[in-house]
Amino acid sequence: MAEERRYYDPMTYDVMRELANRLRGIYIARARKAASSEEDERWSQADRDLIAEVRAVPAMDLDAVTAMTATLRERIRAEIGTAS
Repeated sequence: MAEERRYYDPMTYDVMRELANRLRGIYIARARKAASSEEDERWSQADRDLIAEVRAVPAMDLDAVTAMTATLRERIRAEIGTAS
């Protein structure tokens, strides 16, 4: 049976990227407010790791983008308590 093709809205990827930018902003703000160089490095490393994670998501893979979007929402909730 032929694989069913789903419509892919590029906004799906944009939503994922915007959530990543929001989480990056949280990490960068925390690095800037760090009380020690170790704490600064921890948040800076979290930012670098996030960049790598998001870049690893294939832009045209709807399942991967959807999964990362859900992951980012959960991580934002964990950091600030709510996510839109």
